[in-house]
Amino acid sequence: MTRRTVFIHVGAGKTATTAIQSAIPLLRKVLESFHVRAPLDPKVDPTLAEKPRPAAGYSFTLAKLLNPGYRRGKPFNILGAWKWLESELVNASIDDHNLLFSSEALQFAHPKELTKLSKLTTRLGWNVKIIFYARTAIDYTISEYLQYLKTGFIAFPSKDYPMNMGTYVQQAIAPFMHTLSVYSNVFGKSSLIVRNFDQERKEIIQSFFALVVGEQIPIPAITHSNRSLTRNEQEALERILILEGGPNMCRKIGAALAKAPLADNDSRLYYLTPEVINAYSENNIEVTRYVNKYLPPNQPIDISSDMTPLQINKSWKVEPDWHHTYTQFINLLQL
Repeated sequence: MTRRTVFIHVGAGKTATTAIQSAIPLLRKVLESFHVRAPLDPKVDPTLAEKPRPAAGYSFTLAKLLNPGYRRGKPFNILGAWKWLESELVNASIDDHNLLFSSEALQFAHPKELTKLSKLTTRLGWNVKIIFYARTAIDYTISEYLQYLKTGFIAFPSKDYPMNMGTYVQQAIAPFMHTLSVYSNVFGKSSLIVRNFDQERKEIIQSFFALVVGEQIPIPAITHSNRSLTRNEQEALERILILEGGPNMCRKIGAALAKAPLADNDSRLYYLTPEVINAYSENNIEVTRYVNKYLPPNQPIDISSDMTPLQINKSWKVEPDWHHTYTQFINLLQL
């Protein structure tokens, strides 16, 4: 029997992961025709998945199994999850199918759990391929900050969140090197498929599934989105965040904004000082050098690029219309 492959898409976050995961359930039948199966999270035990999602493309169970921090202290049937994963591997092997999992939470998988996975796949005769998209470092960090802001910094200890983008960026280190080194140490460098998101972003869903099935396939329209905040929305949420009950309100507004159309004449340029940029560059130069070892010489990532939505040391030419922005929030929440 042919040695099968399990494809594990581990991010990075903010590289169209939501769009890819939204496409997976729409393409399940097409993927099956290419002998690729995207397993559903188990429904028999409610502690194995956050909620039954028969149409979801996000691999909650595998993410919680390999990234203990993602369990967030909630009950999780670890033994049951390993048994579920082994049964998926065994059944797919019998059916002569490859497997596909996707979760950006897997970019922070624990080496100990990955070693268990490596032993399991080796014992059952499976190849492992890790798919990872990297992007211009500061673009990633800006998008990461805006994503955290939309969720009210839920992952941060109480009152330990940054008060503005500059504070966050100045201290941030893009996690690319961490992710690649952990997976490379466990599965070997040859198991990693690393791509430059910036160069593929216009056709990212098409190119992703071509990696998995080996050829181009028709991609349906994807309606689910998780857009970044505009400049006005960013500053408005920063003001709300520090209020009593602000983090929870940010989460509610952020969830609505993620799917909302862009406001008219609202900028996506973000302003940072030269001091912040210099500190960030110093913190991340080693990251970009490391990632570029995995990328073709003509497709490197950098700290920033001409496409970075950034203006240095600039201020608003016109004061934002906060009344308009807050009215937008109220309308989104139907208050």
